[in-house]
Amino acid sequence: MFENFKSNIPSFALTLMGTLSSIPQNFKLKHSLSNGSGINEPFFVVGCGRSGNTLLRKMLVSGGDVSIPPESYVLPRIVKYFLMYNYLPWNILSAGILNEFESYSEFHTWNINLEPALNKARALEGTERTLENLLELVYMEYLKSQNPLASKWGDKTPINSLYINKIHKVFPGAKYVHMLRDPRATTASYLKAGLKDSVEEAVTFWVNSTNAIVSFKKRYPHLVTTIEYEDLVKNPEIQLNNVCRHLNVNFKESMLLYWKDDKSLGDTDKHPHHANTSKPISLKNLDKWKEQLKMQEIRHIENRCKHLYRFS
Repeated sequence: MFENFKSNIPSFALTLMGTLSSIPQNFKLKHSLSNGSGINEPFFVVGCGRSGNTLLRKMLVSGGDVSIPPESYVLPRIVKYFLMYNYLPWNILSAGILNEFESYSEFHTWNINLEPALNKARALEGTERTLENLLELVYMEYLKSQNPLASKWGDKTPINSLYINKIHKVFPGAKYVHMLRDPRATTASYLKAGLKDSVEEAVTFWVNSTNAIVSFKKRYPHLVTTIEYEDLVKNPEIQLNNVCRHLNVNFKESMLLYWKDDKSLGDTDKHPHHANTSKPISLKNLDKWKEQLKMQEIRHIENRCKHLYRFS
């Protein structure tokens, strides 16, 4: 996307990374994940996919005060990368991290150039050289490019639910919005969209992601608010007000008219499974799962999820 970016990592550094990657990292970190101040206060929309996460993203972005880029799926890998190559000089480490972003197959949907972020990263000094500040530069670059009037950035990538503890270590000041949907509906939606191959695969991801978030919320209840998809669809204004209070942003009526906002979000108009975000909220799909799942599949889902969800 920007030809000169990858050349910013010297070839000898890439060779060094490959050669030394197997060396145990038992020494003290040279560069911290975070300085622990919590000064950066982003937010993360978490929860199993097909739970209204994209709908909430479209609503919040339509208010104009927040910026949420397309899904990236790179944060867990980047944390691991940062720790693995922590012994490298900051200029090489930071360039490698940004290359991880740029190498993601759908990073083009962000429609930004990361070279300004790299230049700012190189200017960081001392205790400012943290993964937290480096990622802040990336997301702020997207904000300034795509939502320049926004005052806060967020992320909406379902897989991050499984790594919420690691994300908290990087962003101790972050807040979380847990989108929770009936696992029967979530499973049916996954299968219909062709995003999961079986009921078992879909329900397992629902259980694992929900369990990780619930466990995290027990330890940090002030950081997480849970919004049920069914409540968001039935009472969007009430639920959006709850989310906005949690995130300390202003609720705006334009959030309720999200489908009229023709501004592209980068990925929502490229994937068929995001098509409904261009339409008004509809209640008719809430119980579609009853027609799409077999009775034995429904019973299996209920049995797997009953410790995490109250079925009606």
